[in-house]
Amino acid sequence: MTDNHRISGLSRRRVLLALGAAGLSGVAGCNSSSSDDPTSTETTSATETRIEATDTDTAATTTESSTATDTETPGVALGLESVTATPEPPRQFRPVEITATVENTGATVFEGTVRLSSPSAIDDDSEATATASGEATVSIPPGEAVTRTTTFRWAGVGSKSVSITAESDGERLLDAARSLSVERFPEHSIGVDGTDLTCDGEPIYFAGGAPTFTYDPNVVKPINIEVSFATLAEIGCTFARTWAYTPYWSETPAVTEPYTYDEDFFTHFDHVVAAAKKRGIRLSAALFNGNPAYGPMGPDRYGTNVPQFVAWADDAEEYNDFFDSEECMAMYQDWVETVLTHENHITGLEYRNDPTIAMWELGNEIQRAKPAVGETIRPWIEEAGSFVKEIDDETLLTTGSYGHQGRNAYVDEASADPIDVASIHYYPGPANYDLSPTEATSVLEETVQTTHEEIEKPLYIGEYNWGLDAEPPQQIEERNRQLERLHDVLDEHDVSATMLWHIVSWSRGDGQPKENTVFAGSDDETITELQRYIDLTRSKSAAECLPSPPSS
Repeated sequence: MTDNHRISGLSRRRVLLALGAAGLSGVAGCNSSSSDDPTSTETTSATETRIEATDTDTAATTTESSTATDTETPGVALGLESVTATPEPPRQFRPVEITATVENTGATVFEGTVRLSSPSAIDDDSEATATASGEATVSIPPGEAVTRTTTFRWAGVGSKSVSITAESDGERLLDAARSLSVERFPEHSIGVDGTDLTCDGEPIYFAGGAPTFTYDPNVVKPINIEVSFATLAEIGCTFARTWAYTPYWSETPAVTEPYTYDEDFFTHFDHVVAAAKKRGIRLSAALFNGNPAYGPMGPDRYGTNVPQFVAWADDAEEYNDFFDSEECMAMYQDWVETVLTHENHITGLEYRNDPTIAMWELGNEIQRAKPAVGETIRPWIEEAGSFVKEIDDETLLTTGSYGHQGRNAYVDEASADPIDVASIHYYPGPANYDLSPTEATSVLEETVQTTHEEIEKPLYIGEYNWGLDAEPPQQIEERNRQLERLHDVLDEHDVSATMLWHIVSWSRGDGQPKENTVFAGSDDETITELQRYIDLTRSKSAAECLPSPPSS
């Protein structure tokens, strides 16, 4: 009588040999358990890991929880001849083909199903963990084998298990498991070489937008975050700016009181980082907010903001006291350390170890208030920046400042030692600084020249647009013409990273000039101009470090 839960002695030895090879390990057989042994590896190519079957088990390095008999009986005897993973190593959110070859060393044909599954894999582009599987009905004559391939994706790093099973008429005749190690994606962090950003030693240029409908966890749900980043990916953006804090208008404050933080914010920001990662979009994330120019606030609605920390500190009374207050610095540093060391519940990576975050910003438009606007805050930048670098010396650091046009002591502040990349924001249009087209391009050219020649660092324009001050469509047409002029300057002078402020996924409604808002659903010509500029940045960048361009 055939034992339908048994694997033949030869097949068992082959299964055992497969246990440790090249990041894939496991055990086969009924009631067996998997064990990970990262020291046993065998790589056959740069893109594929293969587990070879042999006739001995001397190379086996894992243990099994039950012992199979070697008694031969007629019938079906299934074994796992090999398992491969392509590409190698598997990386987060990237498709990985798992190919299993199942052989029948018995005397009877096998008629049934072969199934590959992983309880920790994600379904397509979802972030949720749900068992993903591939199943096929097969026929395996005696002495022959079949090969099945299933594509998996994993959101998190670390050891992942793949099960290979075969059943016939409700009887499980093969039960095998393999484990593999998923590594972080993207593979390379962003670096600096002189006035260039680099990736894997090659120059890289980023262009993108700010998906502002991702900032408030009180109203923005994971599906909204997905739609926002899907829109950026469809446009072709390679970069996005986000806030690693909540704005003052949010009903879910990230910092609820000194040294106390809301976990709901981190759950929200986990989704932001994961949504960018799965699309290969890099992030610049501001850690804190400066003096907001975009609306009123009161004592009950400060947000993660300079005025809030001043209100809590005993050694500060006015806004400008923030930059000299020991208590404000202590609160800032505790918040920053909490953010940088937070482990993302989706990706399994601390934010400081995630190359999706290409750059931290000390704050959004951190500067002195009247009557001291434009006076340097370099001592604060030196202290705050050094603290960030002590915790995270891999991710680039910028100030996040508006920078020029009298708002900051630009050269002095951007020259601070911890700062890797100089930062400016630029709104030359009629809704903001109202410069003429000629002035707009000349100011930009002068700022780029100052950055490259005096500061000698890459330039990151964290916000820019040609703001509207009248009803469309005439103003949109003018905006598109002026954006083209600005983009040509950015390209000619090799500005490293730029962020169009800001992009929403829906269409423009009647009477919605919205100054610096780009409505992706309807502002077609603006999107076309942005895509033109993105293509220019792609043409001089390390292609392997950028997401694939959208399909035409």
